Amino acid sequence: MKIRSMFRLLIIILFCSLMIVSTWWIMPPTYVFAQNNIRVTIDGGLLSFDVPPTIRNGRTLVPMRAIFERLGATVDWNEATRTITARRSDQTIQLTIGSNNAIVNGRHVNLDVPAEIINNRTLVPIRFISESLGAHVDWSADTQTVAISTGTPNQRITQDEARRIVEQRYVSNIANVQFSVQFFEMVTQNNREYFSFMIGIIYRGENARTSWAGPVFVSIDGRELLDDNTSWLLEY
Repeated sequence: MKIRSMFRLLIIILFCSLMIVSTWWIMPPTYVFAQNNIRVTIDGGLLSFDVPPTIRNGRTLVPMRAIFERLGATVDWNEATRTITARRSDQTIQLTIGSNNAIVNGRHVNLDVPAEIINNRTLVPIRFISESLGAHVDWSADTQTVAISTGTPNQRITQDEARRIVEQRYVSNIANVQFSVQFFEMVTQNNREYFSFMIGIIYRGENARTSWAGPVFVSIDGRELLDDNTSWLLEY
């Protein structure tokens, strides 16, 4: 009796094991969504995506438009051929959805993973795209960060250098008007650091008065110059 019971138990265990193995075998390849784990930075600026970076066969894919535009490239999508074409100065990259073949400046290149459409977004391999556009890519396992450097000057500029950028853009030679660019504070917008300045406009003569324009923001790498139009001219 005990032998029969043990035999039944063995049959049940064997059947369940076969079911599990069969289910695993027929399951399609899956994507690993690295939500809130993998960070992507370009020259120190953190990128944000509406679809998170995705790991496919050990490669990181990201939404194409965000990465191309941040690297200064224009991007076109051909629905008929499902082809992506990105251009920046004399560089051209073509990828086709699902194809491991890419074209870089007319040269065919094999990809480890193809571009994919996931959640209605086109994702592309970030290392291939970045390096094809002349950028350098580093991976930090400790912080789970893909750090992209465009190879252009991206060191932190000084406060005086930032002030000169503002002066070149906003200060004019006007009779009876004196300008004074004053540092205000360091601020963070969209995960990037900026110097902020106020511009003093001193009017001389009969209608002498002082006005303040600003704030004006200069990114710490000196690439971006922004102003807050809502408070551009403040009478003092």
